[in-house]
Amino acid sequence: MKHLKFIAAVVVLNYLIALLFSFVSHWFFDDTLVNNTIVWDSVAEQLIVGILAAPLLETLLFQVAAYKFCLYVMDQTVLPERTKNIIFILSSSVFFAAMHHYNWLYCINAFLGGLSLNYSYIHFKKEKFHPFLSVVTIHSLYNMLMLLMKNLS
Repeated sequence: MKHLKFIAAVVVLNYLIALLFSFVSHWFFDDTLVNNTIVWDSVAEQLIVGILAAPLLETLLFQVAAYKFCLYVMDQTVLPERTKNIIFILSSSVFFAAMHHYNWLYCINAFLGGLSLNYSYIHFKKEKFHPFLSVVTIHSLYNMLMLLMKNLS
């Protein structure tokens, strides 16, 4: 149950951050956040890519592979585990944001989302509770909320 609470908390936190960015974008930056994002052909395409494909592929790339790469590189150092985890969280979040380069405000929002996903990966790894599936779930639920909000407005 504690793992489900953690997942829910991260999804809600990411949603609130996105909501804040949406308001800031609307009031101060002429809706920059919604401009220049992906143009979808259908709602079905949004669902397949946004809720299934992207969370699976991005978790494999930005959490699993990035974590293994960071550990491989940093195992050559004498850095404490906490420092290694912080370096992983920050560096992978930068790459995650760079892959979401629709506009500058979206990149910042994606960086914050990356921080939470990478922190969650470390958290569930320490808890020995399916880090890959947990992060995919967080990412999928977040994307689902965003797609619902976008298509219902």
